[in-house]
Amino acid sequence: MTASDNAAADAVRERVRAFLHDVLREEIGDDVDLFSTGLADSLLAMRLVTFVETAFGLTVEAEDLDPAHFRSINAVTDFVHRKHAGAPGEAR
Repeated sequence: MTASDNAAADAVRERVRAFLHDVLREEIGDDVDLFSTGLADSLLAMRLVTFVETAFGLTVEAEDLDPAHFRSINAVTDFVHRKHAGAPGEAR
């Protein structure tokens, strides 16, 4: 990852962190599993998908709806980066 990629990832991470803080009203670590900890349910998952689409100008396709892409702040950040990069074999 280049310095600009790192800066972009940090910006995505901060926006996702702020969104989750606003919704959950608590600080969440970047690697905390939102589903296994019970912080996220199906409604929050859909809100997170909608947020990602709106905030980052992406379309989340049916094949992108893998819980692993939305499991943590870092997972969402990686997903957004892959979608923007259009990496072959990754989320597009």
